Amino acid sequence: MPSIILFLAASIKLEGVVMDDFEDLAVGPGPGGLSYLYVGDIGNNGDPRESVQIYRFVEPDLTGYRCERKTF
Repeated sequence: MPSIILFLAASIKLEGVVMDDFEDLAVGPGPGGLSYLYVGDIGNNGDPRESVQIYRFVEPDLTGYRCERKTF
């Protein structure tokens, strides 16, 4: 079985966020013309949900940050 190689750019703690089933991550425009990260807590793992959450926060500046290589 081939290895899976990922490059971790950053690990970010989302304060005040209660994770249920994060399914998606995207970058896009937001207020003030800034770049934002959007995190979708939209999964259901086969069980119905009453609601979903989309979290938005300013994209962090990773200038000068070194990626870590992870092999699984």
